[in-house]
Amino acid sequence: MPKRKVDELEGREGQLSRRDFLAASAVIAAGAAAAVMLPGCSAPFTVPDPPQEEAGDGSGDTESEQEGSDSIDTQPTDTEVETADDTADVEEVVDAQVEPEAASIAPQVASGNWDLEADVVVVGAGSGMMCAYRAAAEGARVLCLEKSSTWGGASKESHVFHCMGSETQRSIYRDLAASSGISQELAAKVLPLSQMEPEVLRGYWKSSVLYDEGCHDSMAAMAAAAETALGMRSVPTAAHPVVSDVALTSALLDAVPRSVDLLASLGVEWAPVRTLGDDAVLFGLCPKDSETAGFTARANMEVLEVLYSEAVEAGADFMFNTPVIALLTNESGEVLGVRVRNSRKGVMDIRATTAVVLASGGMCNHQDLLLKYCPSVIRSCFTSSNREYDSADGIRMGLGVGALMTGWDCAAFTDGGVASPAWLRYLYQGDVQLSRQPWLTIDQRGDRLPYRELGERGPSRASILASSPGTRCWVIMDADFPAHMAASTQSASRKPLEPTMADAGAKMDRLPSEICPDDWREGMLYAQNQGYLMDANTLPELARKMGIDADVLQAAVDDWNEACSKGVDDELDFDPSWLKPIVSAPFFAMAVSCTLLATYCGLATTPRMEVQGAHGVIPGLYAVGSTMGGAGGSSSFGAWRAPGAGVGSAIASAYLAADAVLERLSTISAESQGEQESQESTDAPMDNASAVKQPGTVVS
Repeated sequence: MPKRKVDELEGREGQLSRRDFLAASAVIAAGAAAAVMLPGCSAPFTVPDPPQEEAGDGSGDTESEQEGSDSIDTQPTDTEVETADDTADVEEVVDAQVEPEAASIAPQVASGNWDLEADVVVVGAGSGMMCAYRAAAEGARVLCLEKSSTWGGASKESHVFHCMGSETQRSIYRDLAASSGISQELAAKVLPLSQMEPEVLRGYWKSSVLYDEGCHDSMAAMAAAAETALGMRSVPTAAHPVVSDVALTSALLDAVPRSVDLLASLGVEWAPVRTLGDDAVLFGLCPKDSETAGFTARANMEVLEVLYSEAVEAGADFMFNTPVIALLTNESGEVLGVRVRNSRKGVMDIRATTAVVLASGGMCNHQDLLLKYCPSVIRSCFTSSNREYDSADGIRMGLGVGALMTGWDCAAFTDGGVASPAWLRYLYQGDVQLSRQPWLTIDQRGDRLPYRELGERGPSRASILASSPGTRCWVIMDADFPAHMAASTQSASRKPLEPTMADAGAKMDRLPSEICPDDWREGMLYAQNQGYLMDANTLPELARKMGIDADVLQAAVDDWNEACSKGVDDELDFDPSWLKPIVSAPFFAMAVSCTLLATYCGLATTPRMEVQGAHGVIPGLYAVGSTMGGAGGSSSFGAWRAPGAGVGSAIASAYLAADAVLERLSTISAESQGEQESQESTDAPMDNASAVKQPGTVVS
């Protein structure tokens, strides 16, 4: 398998000013009850008629065009595809755009003058590559379009595949049982969640495996275990109902293990997740050796590299630096293709004889859509970790052709939200990791908050922060915090990056310094320079900068120091190694909340990933990954509900889309053959048919 260098620049910090999300949440509080409250039913919700953007001839100022116009062509040309190891240049990332309104992108009526043609056009070279590979492997002509200069999208930023009952997983667990004392009986209890009863699926959206001894004894016990795993306010209640699509979720739950096993057959070497503790070992997989020296960033980049190479080998074509401008339809609304702006060739119309598959991500970096469809993000998150991805291109194009939306207010949060002036703050940045350590953490009343380690059962730290008054909390440190950071025992994305990790074997080249420096201190300095890591020589002065009462802060610090002096935390049972007294000036404080990881609110689909409109399926249009909605129910309050977690659900949905697309292709081919046999002659081929490349090439 050819190796390809991937160097990418981080988004230009500071140029995209974060909106005042707290102020926006006040607007929601005033009007949401009347404007956007949904009934507790399982049907997708309809979209009010939004103002539409006219794509015209492709020269308009749409979000997709802006992102593509500044990019640098870096992918190999047709003749360079096998020798691209050291030829890829650095990708220039364009900041997420802020649209004035949550507008759809209007479709254009196809003129019939096609520049290229394929059976299947996949928009997005992340999880969508699973669909591209499977369709190409079955003989379909596949073209995958990507607006950036490389493959992987948000999917390559992930670490854990939460898989449920794959043969690969069972084999690994049998080996674990033999080597590390896990009982064979316990390993055998790893079941596909698709075998659960529908009523359990409705309450169990957390993408892990129920493996507690005895938890399978009764439906009631299983439901209780599910509630424990989901954490605070993530199970159905009157205030936060789970509006579920059991058929969709069941299909995904079934497809996740099949996807994992397929990836294993293609050459992905899977291993159990180790860095998140024993719980994660039993429900998570990641590529073998990807966690060396505790470095987990972009672990699934290795999975996506295999998928990309296999898709190319199977004959799928790729065009990079090619944002899609609009869907192209006929007068009856059937999707016939896409209009794109390629960085070299300009505006092009591409025909999709069978299907357009939207795999372009969610809405993490489109703040107006978040305000409209995921208001909990506005209330609870300071930042997004999704880099330049998820600018809602595919969702807005789907809305333009009349698609329904589903997955109201459903998103995944983690801790690490910092009060940066930029909305985009990558999860491995030093200031983010600084905020995620077990410091003294208080809410705005001065009450101390518990700390949850990654992989630990019960409410996550993100749930705790999001449940706090005002959702703004504070971590408090003293002058010795750099030494405490150096001694951190936190794992995975909470592990502070140090240059010495490479010496210990960590695969640091997965995360070039242009994206994220390999020294957490650089992020700390950024936070100090931007003023959101505050310091003061006295606690009263620090309280003044924080905007809280000095006596409240002093009392919280005194209680903390008392626990530190005893070496035992009677209140919240902190690990004794976390009990570091706050005594040495200067003193430091940083406001913390949640950071957004993924949105699960998107286009409504059938379990076959066909996009649904008000009058049924929209012919020729499919949506997968975060472009699709409904996999996590609704009103998630930031909990992880997508089956297989984000990347597992995304790739499983693309797996299912391939089945449906291939079936549609077979039907169309059979109908076409029947028509040909009933006619003496066929229509002349299009003039531009010769423009279609030979399969298996990569162009920019």
